[in-house]
Amino acid sequence: MPQTLPYSTIQKIEKLDQSLFTKREVKHIKYFLFCFYCGGMVPIEAATVPTNVIVEGSYISYERNKFPKRGKPPINEKAWPIIND
Repeated sequence: MPQTLPYSTIQKIEKLDQSLFTKREVKHIKYFLFCFYCGGMVPIEAATVPTNVIVEGSYISYERNKFPKRGKPPINEKAWPIIND
């Protein structure tokens, strides 16, 4: 059975002092948050999706790795700073 984190845990992750982490660890935190902001996008797909698949600034359209179909997660406003980083 899938488990989800309470939103309060996500808020704690967002408020972490990133200066305490290495650049690589910060990148992992950003990937995790980006996947959450995009409605549960799979991290490996987020890491491999090219930036040119953003459609009209509202969602990402890409070919899924594990399933033979297109993914179209919406882009949450909190995801944009990560995309533009």
